[in-house]
Amino acid sequence: DGAAHVSRQLFFHLLRRPWRIEDKCSAVFDPQSYDNLVIGNTSNSNNKRGIYLDRGKTDSVHNIISGNTCLNNVIGIEAYANSNTISENNCSNNDHGIQLTVSAFSTVSGNICQFNSEVGVYLYQSSGSNLEGNICENNWDGIYLEYSGGNKLLKNECNSNNSNGISLYSSSGNTLSGNDCSLNNYGLSLTSHSDQNKIFMNNFSDNTSGNVQSASYGIYINIWRSSSEINYSYNGFMFTGYLGNYYGDHILVDTDGDGITDEPYDLPGDEPDDPFALVTTPDHYTVE
Repeated sequence: DGAAHVSRQLFFHLLRRPWRIEDKCSAVFDPQSYDNLVIGNTSNSNNKRGIYLDRGKTDSVHNIISGNTCLNNVIGIEAYANSNTISENNCSNNDHGIQLTVSAFSTVSGNICQFNSEVGVYLYQSSGSNLEGNICENNWDGIYLEYSGGNKLLKNECNSNNSNGISLYSSSGNTLSGNDCSLNNYGLSLTSHSDQNKIFMNNFSDNTSGNVQSASYGIYINIWRSSSEINYSYNGFMFTGYLGNYYGDHILVDTDGDGITDEPYDLPGDEPDDPFALVTTPDHYTVE
C-alpha cells in the first residue's frame, strides 16, 4: 500500500497518485505529494510532529489535512510546503499546535489549538495564507507570525493565552479582521518592524497589560481602519464609513449613534490614533 511503519510514523512516498489516508495512522510524513486527503487520524505523543508535509525536491501541494487529532507532540501539524488546506483538526497539548514553515498560499481554518506550551498557530517565513476561524486559546501565544507577510487572519478566537492573543514579529502587510483577542497579557503585540498591517474590526479587550503593544517608530506604523469606507448596519440603521477596532479600555461615547466613538483611540508607540474606534464589539455591526 506504499506505506511502512518506522518509529511510530508512516512514510508515504506519494509522488503522483492521490491517496486517502484514514483512521489508523500514528503519524504522517508526506514528501513530494499532491491532491491527497489525510483525514480522521489520531497522531499523538510523537517525538517531533504528528503530521508533516515536506516539499521534498519539488513541493507537496493541494493536500487536505482535516479532522485529525494531534496531541502531545512537539508540533501537531507542520507544513513545509505550499497551497495546502489544514482544517478542523484538534492540535492541542503540543509545543506548537500548527506550524507553517517557509510556506505560501495555504488555508488554516476551523482548527482547535489549545493548551500548547508555546503557540497555537505559528507562521515562520510564510506568506499569502489564510488563517480563519481557529480557536487558539490557553497557549503561550495564540497566533504568532515571524518574518511573515501578506497573510489574512480572520475571525480567530485568541483568548486566555499567557502572553499575547496575536503576535507579529518582523511581519508586515498582513490583514487582521474579526479576531477576538481578550483575556491575554496583550491582545495584539507588534514588534521588530511589523508595519503596514491592516487591522480593523477586531476585539481587543480585558487584556492584563494592555490591549495593544507596539514597538513601532518612525515609518514603521500600521493601518488601524478598513481600507475603504464600508456600508454597515448598527442598531438597526445603515451607515457608510471607515471601521476601526473595539478597545475595552477606551472612552465609549457615541453621540451620533453611528457606532464610532467620538474620540480617537490613542495607540502606543508611534502608531497613529484609531479615529474610527468601535463603541462595542464587532459582532454588533453587519457589513454589507
